[in-house]
Amino acid sequence: MKPGLKLRNFLAICALAAASLTAPSYAQQATGGTSGTDLSPHFVLGPSKPGKFGPAALGTGATITWGLMPTGTDCGSEHAGCKITALSAFMPDGYLTQIRAAFNAWASVANLRFVEGIDNGFAVNVLNGASVDIRIGGHPMPDEAHSFYPPVYGDSVSGDIHFNVNELFKTTYGGPGFNVFNKAVHQIGHALGLAHTTAPGSVMSEFYKDEFMLPNVDDIAGMRHLYGPNVVPVPATLLLMMAGLLGLAGVRRRA
Repeated sequence: MKPGLKLRNFLAICALAAASLTAPSYAQQATGGTSGTDLSPHFVLGPSKPGKFGPAALGTGATITWGLMPTGTDCGSEHAGCKITALSAFMPDGYLTQIRAAFNAWASVANLRFVEGIDNGFAVNVLNGASVDIRIGGHPMPDEAHSFYPPVYGDSVSGDIHFNVNELFKTTYGGPGFNVFNKAVHQIGHALGLAHTTAPGSVMSEFYKDEFMLPNVDDIAGMRHLYGPNVVPVPATLLLMMAGLLGLAGVRRRA
């Protein structure tokens, strides 16, 4: 990894910590989960109610479990014959480190605690019995990925994240494909309750950028509106983010 790139990544992490201390408390109410037209600073909440994990009251924290679905998990609730493919079957080496870092990115700015668990392979959207809150897997779909808003959105599909097995994913920047960290940060944002926004530079923009991105001031304000500010001291937050982003070592930026 080039020294200049190390410095840029470190500064980006520091910028996130600074933004987490100064994020405004303003809020824009949900617009049905679609992008708005106002380019002023704002965030958009998803359409589900209460629209968050944990206690229903806005601004309260949550402990959320997540895990990877095994190949063969029935996702017929989406379409007939749908079967999940495990991420390990089509994602590049290092994908799991980047997904963990994406969860850490949100935990570092809001009152969220993520616990990685083992998915029991029950059918997607099973009425009860799912072993983790956010279940992650892959199957063919029109887009590169999609996710489901938090409770109450379905039986147990709330918060689940699916990646397109036919797309190219990567752990670097530059060249073809979608960066795992960027896509995971975005999809986790949906799973936690944020919809698409037109706020410039937001990770919740509906348009993918092939460059290193972290939640910006609008993303942070939205997540804090749902879950409250993070309670981890800033030095510990920085260490958490730096540890989680080790998987980004050696990334290349576009010229």
